[in-house]
Formats: sequence, structure tokens, C-alpha cells
Amino acid sequence: MKVEAVFRLLGKYFNYCIGNGDEKIGRLIQIKIDSNERIMVGIDEDGFIEEYEISDIIIKNNTEGNIGLVRQIIKQVNKNINAFKFDLAEYRRDDFLRILQEIEDENIRREIADAFNLGAALNVYDEVIDKILNINNVSDEDKDLLCGMIAYKQHDNSSAYKIFSKRWLKKRNDPDICRDFILVADEFDNDVLCFYLLKDFFRKNRRYVDDRYYITLWWKYLFYAVKYNNFDLLMEMNISEWNVRHLLDSYIYIFNMYNMGHLAIRLVGLFVNGNNTILQGNNEDLGNVQNTIDEINLLKNYLPDTVESYYLRFESCMKRILQCYTENKKGDSEEEKSGYIYEYVESRNYGFIIGMDFQKYFYHRDYLSLNLRKRVMDNIYSKNSVETEDKLFVQFRSERSNKKIQAIDII
Repeated sequence: MKVEAVFRLLGKYFNYCIGNGDEKIGRLIQIKIDSNERIMVGIDEDGFIEEYEISDIIIKNNTEGNIGLVRQIIKQVNKNINAFKFDLAEYRRDDFLRILQEIEDENIRREIADAFNLGAALNVYDEVIDKILNINNVSDEDKDLLCGMIAYKQHDNSSAYKIFSKRWLKKRNDPDICRDFILVADEFDNDVLCFYLLKDFFRKNRRYVDDRYYITLWWKYLFYAVKYNNFDLLMEMNISEWNVRHLLDSYIYIFNMYNMGHLAIRLVGLFVNGNNTILQGNNEDLGNVQNTIDEINLLKNYLPDTVESYYLRFESCMKRILQCYTENKKGDSEEEKSGYIYEYVESRNYGFIIGMDFQKYFYHRDYLSLNLRKRVMDNIYSKNSVETEDKLFVQFRSERSNKKIQAIDII
């Protein structure tokens, strides 16, 4: 009787295609001779093993040298950036199950599980929240987390912001709590707040650049750093053995995005033996770790200068808001809100407010009084630096419009 023979390998990544199919990137991890004496090749494609008959595989050599390697790195970084979209409830799944086990009433447990279904009726959702708040054997912190996760799943952005911002303000150094608030900002399309929180996260938790649970946050930070032309965090970071590999990819990505391809090509030359694959993603890829650190430290001086932009204005507004929380001066009601105008898009006659509740509010030029309209234009389009600008504090009522929060009756 014929038996299979399997040879396990730990190969490097390579480019290939199956017949006339699209070019792929994978890692050769096994060769198998099956019972029909066919030679089957096992290739790891993003964690999934695919088997192909060896005659069907066409190896694609990298004939472009370092330029081809730059393209592979950029492709992988873009893939990492696009992988960011995660569900907060999935990250907190263990906490969710733990809290449910503490709830004795089976009917309430079932209603809480149903509230995670986006199809649940709003009045049922409100009833479930009330029941959670009246459970006796669950801590206030766990009740908060559970209500916040349900609000997140139900797209109740007002409650989600209220709960997760409060948790973040209490424990800004806790990486999981900061991550939760980042995911809330991302879910509700608050890009500027998301970038602000990502910078705050990595300033306090720089070792997590090499942590597999948090590395996706780094790639999202990198995306926003390029979008907002803001690299002050990268300039501040010390490059060391534990973060050099991810920072190398990051700098290659930045230089490529800013049309400094010659610097990206120079950096890929640091890989061991001119390796022409997508590489292993760790320090084994590097010919000499210290030489790589020295080279990045030299080339970081070529990072684009941070420019005056609405993101910097947003940062200044956030400092004002956080100062109010520190001094316990925040006093918004649900009927009347307040915040700071940080952007006005003249070509479209609208702009954005960052509220004292950290939500992003949309406003139209027509909502502004003539006096306020003049102040907005004079302030945002003046030649003054962002730091010396007048921060335009406004009070307003708000309403929901097509899932956006719309500011009206600005005072």
C-alpha cells in the first residue's frame, strides 16, 4: 500500500502564480508526495495553507531588484493598514463572556446577547440598558463596559462616546482602555480624534510597536501620519532592536508615499544579502541590526516637515477640552452642547466642531451668525500659527441627520 510522505519546511516568502493566474505572495512550508505519487507543494498564504501540484506553480523572479522589493513592502504595509477594521466587542469578547456568567437571571443574559444584534429594536435596547444598571452582583466598571459595548454595536454614538471617553479620561495609560476609545472613534468616522488617540497611545506605550496584539494600531497610525503630514511622534521615537524591523517598513512606506523613492530603495538595501522576497518580518531579515538603526536615525531627518493644518488646530482644541476636564469645568447638557471649531471647508461651505463630549459635529456656513462667520474665516485663513489662533468656542444644539451629528442654532 502506498503511503504519503510529507517534508516540513520553513521557507521564505516568494512570488508565484498558478498557471496563468494572478501573481501571489506566499511561503513554502511543506512538500508532500501523495498516494498517487503526485508531488504536492504546501504554501502558506496569509496563515492558510494551500496545496498545489508542483507542475502548476510558476515562480516569479524579482527582476526589478530593490525597486521590486520596495513595491512588495508597500503592498504588505497597505495590507496591514486595511486589516485595521476590528470590532470592539471581539476584542472584549472574554470580558463580555465573563460578565454574562456573573449574571444569574437567564432571561437578562439572553436579552443582553440579543442587544448585540444590530436588528434589535431601540426600545428593547433601552430596556436592556436599564436592566443592566440594576443588576446587583456586577461591578459598576463591568456594567459600564457592557453598556458601552452594546451602545457601540447599536450605533448609539452618543452613549458610546460618553462611556468610553469617561473610561479613557480615568485611565489614559491603560492600553486596552485607550484601544477601546480608538475603535469607537474609528467606528464613527472621527478620523482626527482617532489619530490623536493613536499618537497618545504610542507615546505612552511605545514598546507595543512590536506587540502582535497592538501592531495593527501602529499601521493605522502610520496611515494617518501620512494623511495629515504629521511625523512628530516618529521623530521622537528611539529606534532600538525591538522596534527597528517595523520602523524600517514604516520609513520605506513614508518615503515612497512622498516621492522619495531613492531613500526607500536605500533602506531596502539593508536587508540581508539583498533578499528579494517579502521577508520574514523580524530582525532575521536584517544584515546588521545596528547598521539598520544607524541608517534609519540618519534618514529620519528627511521626513517631511509637519505643516500647519486643521489637524494641528484640532490638537490645540483637544488640549483646551482636556484642560476643562482636569479643572472640572465641563458642563454640557444633552439639549445644549459646546465645542471648538477646528475646520472649515470653504469650497463646500461646511466645517467641523470637536465637542466637549469628543464627538465630531458637522455644521454648515449658513448656521453661523455673520459675526461668527467672519471670525471663522479670519481665524482659519489668517497667517497666524495654529498655536496663536483664537480657538473658536461655540455653543449649539444638535440633531441626527443621516447618521451624522449636525450642529444647528450655533450661538
